Amino acid sequence: IDPTSGPTAGGTAITITGTSFDTGPATVTVGGTGATGVSVVSATQITATTPAHAAGLADVVVTIGGQSSAANAGDQFTYLAPPPPTVTGVNPASGPTQGGTAITITGTNFDGTATVAIGGNAATGVSVVSATQINATTPPHPAGVADVVVTVSGQSSAANPSDQFTYLAPPPPTVSGVSPTSGPTAGGTPITITGTNFDTGAATVTVGGSVATGVSVVSATQINATTPAHAAGVADVVVTIGGQSSATDPSDQFTYLAPPPPTVGAVSPTSGPTTGGTAITITGTNFDATATVTVGGSAATGVSVVSATQINATTPAHAAGVADIVVIAGGQPSAANPGDQFTYLVPAPTVTALTPTSGTTAGGTAITITGTSFDATATVTVGGSAATGVSVVSATQISATTPARPAGVADVIVTVSGQSSAANPGDRFTYVAPPAASSVTPTSGSTLGGASVTLTGTSFQSGATVTFGGNTLTSVTVVNATTITGTTPSHAAGAVDVVVTNPDAQSGTCTGCYSYVATAPTISNVQVSVAPNKRSATITWSTDIPADSQVEYGTTTAYGAFSPLDGTLVTSHSVTLTGLTRFTTYHYRVYSRNSVGELTISGDFSFTTR
Repeated sequence: IDPTSGPTAGGTAITITGTSFDTGPATVTVGGTGATGVSVVSATQITATTPAHAAGLADVVVTIGGQSSAANAGDQFTYLAPPPPTVTGVNPASGPTQGGTAITITGTNFDGTATVAIGGNAATGVSVVSATQINATTPPHPAGVADVVVTVSGQSSAANPSDQFTYLAPPPPTVSGVSPTSGPTAGGTPITITGTNFDTGAATVTVGGSVATGVSVVSATQINATTPAHAAGVADVVVTIGGQSSATDPSDQFTYLAPPPPTVGAVSPTSGPTTGGTAITITGTNFDATATVTVGGSAATGVSVVSATQINATTPAHAAGVADIVVIAGGQPSAANPGDQFTYLVPAPTVTALTPTSGTTAGGTAITITGTSFDATATVTVGGSAATGVSVVSATQISATTPARPAGVADVIVTVSGQSSAANPGDRFTYVAPPAASSVTPTSGSTLGGASVTLTGTSFQSGATVTFGGNTLTSVTVVNATTITGTTPSHAAGAVDVVVTNPDAQSGTCTGCYSYVATAPTISNVQVSVAPNKRSATITWSTDIPADSQVEYGTTTAYGAFSPLDGTLVTSHSVTLTGLTRFTTYHYRVYSRNSVGELTISGDFSFTTR
């Protein structure tokens, strides 16, 4: 093989000497990789070009007609590793830490595969000009010395003083002025910062240690930004670039101005229930979006800052009494004053129902009152008159007894801590007038009763009862509030009081309105039957109304004897007298009493025994 060595990149033209090269088309491999440009010159000579291969010995094998030459010492080709690149100079030899410096690298053994690193960071824009020159751009790197290393085919240049590039720290920024120099503690003030070295990297700005927003580097000498919120006082404006911050000095100071405290001039409405929940409008000055509101020290809810002079909010729960409304804005509270006062009122009680809903004008009806916001201090009036026996069972129930009052509808009012329930249909109690009986038609009737009568009056109720002289009227019908009909009971003769009593126990009396007229029975058809030899006689008679039966008899008109009283009330009477003396004349008269004891005595009659 001639030559016997070449670079690992291949491309070496070789002449192969041997035998039997003319027996067919030939292929050549070097270390197993096909050579290019194979040309059979003669039966003893072939020319070819080596392929790329790793460094070391490789057999050159010729294959013709499927037969390959045997490996031997004479067919060996040595691949030689290329010499590593060297860096002998870098120009310029320094630049800023943010990188971007265009440099020219001189040295040896550069090729198109070359890469460049500076301080371990890959350079950009690498361009291999020749085997001795490369152009590149430095990457960012911390300040200090960094080796420029060229790598070719896996081999890197050895570090040496000639390959060093010095990264130079940029000068720190300076702040020489801030405009404007003051603003509110809430922040939001646009400021212009003047100084130097603002263009050496990405800038951040702090004001009193808090990060500013909207930072824009206009030029190397100007930055625009917006102040953050900060407590009142002087704060340094510091610009930081590339890890370096501007030194503080009086020129960089920004003064945070405390806003004037808020004031509360009025509250509407000025009162509401202790349970809270009253929507209020607060007017005053110096309100801002940060405003909070307290009422009597408790936080209001639903706070909405409408403007610098108006806030809407909802009151929290609070004990009864006056409470100051305080607005806090920018950390400053409003000063208490009469205009900020809100009065908490115990919620007015309500009455929603009564049981029962009616009673007598005499009072004394036990009622149960249902509603809200009752407490132990509650008082009750009915139609303006104080109820008695008031007992607060719970916050929703009171027991009481009605006072006397004229007939009609009266509101039941509950008063708690000076607040009274509002009148409404649910609190109405109806005083019912007692019945009044003014007349009876007809005005008189039999002592036996049984007469149909009509009572006229007022305030009669269904279920009313009626007595005539203490005896109960029967078949009572309450026709309406002014008319009752019924049937009279029996009673002794004379004028009687008629009393009407309603189911509510109220009664009315018509004094002497009805007269009972005596109606003694009328006796007729008196007859006697004398039994022969029996010493007895049977006397019979009739009455027009049922009555009892008795006979008075004797041998003279002085009589002197009575038959036993037969108390059965009948209209046909029969009494037998026994133990009489035979052949003797007897005088007699009959007695009959009606159901009320009214007596009729007949005239004298006589008979003679046999």
